[in-house]
Amino acid sequence: MAKIVSSIDIGTNTVTLLIAKIDNSKIVSIFESEEITSLGEGIHQNGLIKKTSINRCIKYLTKYKKYIKKFNVEEEICIATSALREAKNSHSVLKKINSINIFPKIISGIQEARLVGNIIKYEFADNLNNSLVIDIGGGSTEFILFKNSQIIDVESINLGSVTLFEKFFSDPITNDAIIQSMSFVINLLNNSFIKNHSINHLIGVGGTITSLSAMYNKIIPYNSKLVHKSLLPATSFDFFSNILLKSSFQKRSQHPLLDSKRARVIPAGYIILKEIMNYKNFNNVLVCERGLRWGALL
Repeated sequence: MAKIVSSIDIGTNTVTLLIAKIDNSKIVSIFESEEITSLGEGIHQNGLIKKTSINRCIKYLTKYKKYIKKFNVEEEICIATSALREAKNSHSVLKKINSINIFPKIISGIQEARLVGNIIKYEFADNLNNSLVIDIGGGSTEFILFKNSQIIDVESINLGSVTLFEKFFSDPITNDAIIQSMSFVINLLNNSFIKNHSINHLIGVGGTITSLSAMYNKIIPYNSKLVHKSLLPATSFDFFSNILLKSSFQKRSQHPLLDSKRARVIPAGYIILKEIMNYKNFNNVLVCERGLRWGALL
């Protein structure tokens, strides 16, 4: 019997909502929304989520509750990831979120990877032979390795667009920062399971990858249906180096696909993707627009 379900993903940089009808394990989207909260901004400095970020998150979650009521949702799911896993004040943040009748479950990086794996298997069942899935978030990156359409390994590393940006970058971005950030990413990859696997295909999830695909493929305004299953080639690196690494924050913010908060951290997200693709010599990444909030429904 069909039912209406909502799924909220409280991430390090964004909070997303999916309201969908589920009928015999088939997911049909009814309504989706994404808002940038920058919840993880500054956590590396003192381990605390900022009051402004908390207030921003509560504002958008309050709006999401109105949509949940409007669409007569029968079951609510809410998960929280890296920022609320890591922050010293996550308990007090959760209490504020609970006060608006939203009850997030904080999941581990490994759980996050497996949920992403669920939706990838759902979407790409026939294209998962020797495939690596990467989910570049704000505070962590997940790796999911498929062989013969089955998950054989998962990993979560403390590397995301927000954390990498705050560790190395300022405005303007310097060559030294670029070199240091690349070395940092490569060092993490050297200690990852992907080092020892021969992998044929790359599938990418998360706001960094979907935004980069929309920018390169000129999908303006952003259209999730066109971004989903689009290809982002390694030959795009020169294009992105010019518009992301060699431009000021103000210039990046003027791009029609980047609001100010995404424009701030996307150079770091790009570095992560670029180094992963270079590390395993991938020619392109197949983009999946459906991420953790979808996987949580399966």
